[in-house]
Amino acid sequence: MKRLVLSRSAARHLDAIDDYTIEQFGIEQAERLRKGFAEALQNLQRMPESGRERPDLSPPERSLRSRLVGKAFLIVYEAAGDAVRVARVLHAARDLPSELLRDDGGE
Repeated sequence: MKRLVLSRSAARHLDAIDDYTIEQFGIEQAERLRKGFAEALQNLQRMPESGRERPDLSPPERSLRSRLVGKAFLIVYEAAGDAVRVARVLHAARDLPSELLRDDGGE
């Protein structure tokens, strides 16, 4: 199993999604969503190629993939060496190329 590496951006997004979900929909929904994220991340560790290839998001030196969680969120990641590196966790309606171009602290 590959090790999981969350960028600071991905960790912040997961926290923000959790806070928003609790505020808008309650703790039970937030717990279901947390469980969905945890299962998806574990699956990516075991089968990193299971996500959809995203050449539309990938700069030349990287090969990004995405994995849908629930009906609304994407985990954007790459499998590199012995790790799965999660770049972002975003709502699927966001402008993904613009979000990935923003430098907000990286790893």
